[in-house]
Amino acid sequence: MGAKHLMLALVALGWCATQAQAQQVCTMRADLVKMLGDKYKEQPSGQGLVGDRAMLEVYVSDKGTFTIVSSYPNGVACIIAAGNSWEAMERPKSVTAL
Repeated sequence: MGAKHLMLALVALGWCATQAQAQQVCTMRADLVKMLGDKYKEQPSGQGLVGDRAMLEVYVSDKGTFTIVSSYPNGVACIIAAGNSWEAMERPKSVTAL
């Protein structure tokens, strides 16, 4: 998944959330990654840096479940969004401005 697609997905998923929906679950990244793999069979699909403060990661399973995680330099990671029916998109040859 390309960075532009990831950004579009984030805008669609998370940035429109209300305060009640915006609550995050945070724990140590190593524990979260292990849980996503063990419980949901989700593996890393893509990642990107958010400035110098965080790394955004997408975990996806073969069954279509997905989790979007924000990881921080102190080792803490927070679940930003999770859902079903993930579909990988073909990476475009070039990206045009929106």
